[in-house]
Amino acid sequence: MKPSQVASPTNPCFINPSACPVVTTFNQLVTAGRPEFQDLTGYERAVSAIETIAAQGVLQGIDSNHFAPGEPVSRSVFATAFSRIFSFPASSASILFSDIQKDDLNRIAYERAQPYMSAYVGESGAINFFPASQVTREDAALSAVGLLLAGNKLTLVEPAESDAILRSLDDNNGLSAKKIRSYIATALAHHLLQTDDEGEFDRAFGGHWFLNRADFAVLLISMETLFGPPPRNATSKHESK
Repeated sequence: MKPSQVASPTNPCFINPSACPVVTTFNQLVTAGRPEFQDLTGYERAVSAIETIAAQGVLQGIDSNHFAPGEPVSRSVFATAFSRIFSFPASSASILFSDIQKDDLNRIAYERAQPYMSAYVGESGAINFFPASQVTREDAALSAVGLLLAGNKLTLVEPAESDAILRSLDDNNGLSAKKIRSYIATALAHHLLQTDDEGEFDRAFGGHWFLNRADFAVLLISMETLFGPPPRNATSKHESK
């Protein structure tokens, strides 16, 4: 079943930032030994982030030797990684998805991350999560910047700076509406996401391209850095990859 967006975008925190659940800290992450993945050639700029986020158990490899850095990130993986890192307010876990079973081990993660992610609706009007659907780079920028804004960890770049950042991109004219563009520019300014310098364009953001696992690792580590150190008495448990 193909997702059908209610609006563009439907990210609740983007539409109404004042109603966004505020995340002020993240969980204490227990770091195990750093993995030695054998498939990171070509992703050198992300190696440190990949090894760190995997050692934390937030975004693990597909096996002990492979991370699959170029593979797309699903909405399920995106939401569960967010929930492993950030201490979401309990009150945000109040969304019922028509396509998620009550005994789904990741259901609470989906519910708590949903305010920061695009929402989808079925023909009956019920909310769907579509866990297997791919996250785009634009989706990732909206989610990450929205969460950081709600936690007062950053501010949107000024319009002049936003225009200067985006004007340098080869796909500048193909990026979305003005408000979304400010989120993308802020994500680039804070190194949450990087441009593609080796693909079809000389320097492009690729808002509608899927977010790959390497870029997601960099995004998560950058967000951890902006949030600062977690409380020492917090703990984190990970049930699945």
